[in-house]
Amino acid sequence: MMEAISSASQLNEKLVATNMSNRQLFHVFATDRNIKSNHPRRISRCASRPSPTRINNKRTTTVFSNPQQRWSAIVSRNPDAAGSFVYAVKTTGIYCRPDCKARLARRANVVFFDSGPLAQEAGYRACKRCKPELLASQQEDPLVGKIRHAVFLVEDHASRGQKISLGDLSHQVGLSKWHLLRVFRRIQGLSPHEMSTAIINAIETEGDGNQESPLLPAGNDTSARTTMCHGELSVPTEASWDAQSPEDMNWDWGGSEHGEVDDVLRDLFPELYGGFTG
Repeated sequence: MMEAISSASQLNEKLVATNMSNRQLFHVFATDRNIKSNHPRRISRCASRPSPTRINNKRTTTVFSNPQQRWSAIVSRNPDAAGSFVYAVKTTGIYCRPDCKARLARRANVVFFDSGPLAQEAGYRACKRCKPELLASQQEDPLVGKIRHAVFLVEDHASRGQKISLGDLSHQVGLSKWHLLRVFRRIQGLSPHEMSTAIINAIETEGDGNQESPLLPAGNDTSARTTMCHGELSVPTEASWDAQSPEDMNWDWGGSEHGEVDDVLRDLFPELYGGFTG
């Protein structure tokens, strides 16, 4: 009996010693982790890691900084490259924005400049089609770039006799259909559907010598209206864009034909027209 009690007492002492050892080990381990977290080598490694450049508290990356990237942006007419650089064509003496819709020049005749003023100092004049001299003021509002991209998509489809739907256009531009339609109409003076129709009609009537496309009735703000001939669209100036905020735009259905209104509603609410034809 006494031997059993002695054995139990010894076992209890061993367990207590083991627990103490575990606590000590835990304390040492925790202390060691704290020491390692403040180790000079770890701090120096973190300090040497480059941090991203921030402009106006926004993360930015350097893009279109070499000739290969810039040429790829010109070939694809990337609207995101607008504001990063301009390019000039030696044979014409004209400089353009990267997303200009003019015919692509040969790579050997293209030179790049970081800004329009630098191209002008080198003796190049601004393109009358894409108006790169207005790039700095238009870059301040991101909506202008989105609408410019939308115009390019509308023109691209219309040049092939097609009309891009408002749903596809809003998806590619990154705006809701309703907001895109309002802003597009405010800046360009007509809706994407009306622009497509005007371009297609201009192509069809080009052989008759009548190249000017019909625009909306005079109910819209003419300061922001685009004067459009086949293959050419002028970009609105900063004054026309600032004349009215996109959030304050009002619909003006006066003067629009019923068919045009129906086309707009069909683009906005295709699910309501799914079972109808006409």
